Amino acid sequence: MASRSGGGLAGMDIGVQRAVQQRLSDLMAVAQRHWKRSFPMPLVTYDLRGRCAGQALLGQNRIRINRTLLLENLEAFLFQTVGHEVAHLICWQVHGPRARPHGVEWRMVMAILGLPPKRCHNYDTARSAVRKKLATFAYACRCRMRQMTIIRHRRMLKSPGYYRCRQCGESLRAV
Repeated sequence: MASRSGGGLAGMDIGVQRAVQQRLSDLMAVAQRHWKRSFPMPLVTYDLRGRCAGQALLGQNRIRINRTLLLENLEAFLFQTVGHEVAHLICWQVHGPRARPHGVEWRMVMAILGLPPKRCHNYDTARSAVRKKLATFAYACRCRMRQMTIIRHRRMLKSPGYYRCRQCGESLRAV
């Protein structure tokens, strides 16, 4: 079963991509032996950014991988993170959309794949988590000034008086 891959591959070693594909194949084979049925090989893209190491897009049978974290933590990433995301896909295909993302069914799939059911990674995300400077908007009440993000600013434009100061109780107003 050949899998498809793409997204964010510029400068990525073909050997790393092959290692990911081999790990996927091995995990899918374990699942197929256990459930005695075939599972479609997921599409893998290397376009995830930020602090998240991987993401399973269930309805698309797709896994997004954070290329930076993969390259910096190759062995652990191949073992745990790729397995974690495959477990989400298998869980969804076996148990359906009612299964909780890190619930009992997912933990069972992780055990079948021979993996510890860890929800979070502990990779250093300093180089992968690029933070943008957020635009802020000045708001005030009678007791102080504060800065609001664009999301809150837009909510306040739609519903004036929605945000109130916890100290004085006055509605916040744009300055």
